[in-house]
Amino acid sequence: MHVRLALLALPLVLAACGSPALDAPGDPYADGVSHAWSDGAGLTSSGAVKPASTRDLRGTVFLGSLTWASASNGWGPIEKDVSNGESAAGDGRRLSIDGRKFAKGLGMHADARVTYRLGGACRTFAAFVGIDDEVGNRGSAVFRVLADGTLKFDSGVLRGADGAKSVNVDVSGAREVTLVTTDAGDGIAYDHANWADARVACTGGSTFVSSPPSGSLDSSFATIQADFAVRDTAVQPDGKLLVLGHSSDLNSLGYVIARYNADGTPDLAFGTNGRTTLSVGSLNYAASIAVQSDGKIVASGRSEFPKPLPDIGAQVVDVVMRLTASGQRDVTFGSNGVVILGRASGSSLDLASQPDGKMLLVQGAPFSVLRLLPDGTRDFAFGPNGRVDLSFDVPSGETVASSEATRVASQSDGRIVLSGVRRLQNTDGSTRSEWLVARLTSNGTLDSSFDADGRLVAFDDSLHAARLTDLVVGANGDVALGGQDHGGSCVGAALHNDGALAFRIGPDVSFVGYGNASLAYQADGRLLVACQPVNVAASQGPLVSRVNVDGTLDTAFGTNGSRTVGDAGGVLVQPGGKIVVGWQTITRLNP
Repeated sequence: MHVRLALLALPLVLAACGSPALDAPGDPYADGVSHAWSDGAGLTSSGAVKPASTRDLRGTVFLGSLTWASASNGWGPIEKDVSNGESAAGDGRRLSIDGRKFAKGLGMHADARVTYRLGGACRTFAAFVGIDDEVGNRGSAVFRVLADGTLKFDSGVLRGADGAKSVNVDVSGAREVTLVTTDAGDGIAYDHANWADARVACTGGSTFVSSPPSGSLDSSFATIQADFAVRDTAVQPDGKLLVLGHSSDLNSLGYVIARYNADGTPDLAFGTNGRTTLSVGSLNYAASIAVQSDGKIVASGRSEFPKPLPDIGAQVVDVVMRLTASGQRDVTFGSNGVVILGRASGSSLDLASQPDGKMLLVQGAPFSVLRLLPDGTRDFAFGPNGRVDLSFDVPSGETVASSEATRVASQSDGRIVLSGVRRLQNTDGSTRSEWLVARLTSNGTLDSSFDADGRLVAFDDSLHAARLTDLVVGANGDVALGGQDHGGSCVGAALHNDGALAFRIGPDVSFVGYGNASLAYQADGRLLVACQPVNVAASQGPLVSRVNVDGTLDTAFGTNGSRTVGDAGGVLVQPGGKIVVGWQTITRLNP
């Protein structure tokens, strides 16, 4: 087990991770040297998007002839029709991939992204992608194409010895296309990435619709005002929204699961008039909700009975419920759609669904994960009694005062990520908190490809009362975790898929949040961070920020990368890229 990163209450908004130092003499990446570059040539002085010109978008148009709306590059500027070269503008040479020469295209360097406004005037985007020959067999990168925030193409990892890979995707009706190049999880060294012959096939036209400002309120969304105590939200593959909570009437608490259409209006075909209410015992407290691959809905909570249950010996128990896709109790799951797990053992009860329909739960103490089969019975092939318990090394001179798992997530390949917090006490009585992260293979063994032994300790002596409130995984296996420090400020970190630190999140005058931190990855790898303030001035209201893959704030979003909202209790990304924010009051932002 390795101590890989420390979460610090930095005096910076976000500290980017530098390039890996190499030992080669004269290595330009040595000691983390960085020449990151960005440009918003297609934005007005207020940050709004300039309308595109239809006369430039007729027939086949090479992107190098257009003005981008925004662009960023990992090493010097993006070059037009030549390779990335070094850190200066115009220092590249003819684009070349595995000996094949190209006269047109974009020379980029991971991590990089560039957005062009198409306004619905183009049909297809095409290119050849690969590592430029100027770095030999070195370098590795992943190339992605997004249309209005929806992923259209993912190259997988391409290396210096690979040939050019053809790209041809449908962008019909798209207002914008974004090209994203990321490192392959091994740092940015020599990741000279070519988008050769990058072009769009367009029809042109007199009507041209520009995109609304990124981060602006979406007026087409019906604001949701929940009349129950919301505890979690989820988004379905069709964009519909699920809201989990419990009744606010303390005399008759019940679990409430409501579904809304993608535009925020109630889905009246779900349950009864758009919601389903369940009671288990006499009092119910909602915790977590997830959507399964077959459309069924699972939720967790904590229920209290008037007296101890005979077979459990406890009044307060953890429960899991499942509904059909239409909002009815799923009678194939447990007893009439409910499984009682046993005595409540901690403050957390997070849930995730795996691609094969199995369910994962963390129940607080100890640091462990439980797996259920699709019918609600324990998966006895997954650790003793269906549970995997994990241990972390304890530093000399300290003892563990408390430890609990708080969040769990499932990757698309079935691997499992869980996180938690432990409190350590020194011999002098002082204490500190550590954030724990582990990744397991689908069968429950520690994943050695994640920080060598599958476990990380994230720590900082100042985090005496640190809480870890969210954990998310990206499409490529990246991991982000967030919470609050001893003062309640939002803090967190993003990790590459091998466990290496990508960047940190910390408080600053332009990025202040208090209370729970909620996170969501966009399809292009950018991270949304929502912070819900507690006991602060109105000028420091609920805040949503967007972070680039290099850890810098995305200044094209909101005002300098952030915007205030009425409620930042949660954040989700719908198919198509629109951003849903809040718990009690849910609004939507333009991507």
